[in-house]
Amino acid sequence: MLARAFGVRDLALGLGVVIALDRGAPVRGWIEGGVLSDAVDVSASLLAGDSIPANVRRGALALGAGSALLGAALSRQLDQPVPAGEVQAPEAALTGHY
Repeated sequence: MLARAFGVRDLALGLGVVIALDRGAPVRGWIEGGVLSDAVDVSASLLAGDSIPANVRRGALALGAGSALLGAALSRQLDQPVPAGEVQAPEAALTGHY
């Protein structure tokens, strides 16, 4: 259940980024939402302490921290909206969302 919940959360955030890019809207807020959720995952893993196996905790910490750091760096690079009339994603031309 927990894995599904995290998967749905990450899918929703990812779709938000893709749709924003497709429409030329800013994506920084979507990516920062992902950074926040990854930081919460790291905090929860730290707080869980010995209640979860050490190798699972280390993996969760590595993935969460790495994702949060990468997202923080990426949010600044993708902050600029796409100019009107310019197609950002190839599928935008096919779907008419440009």
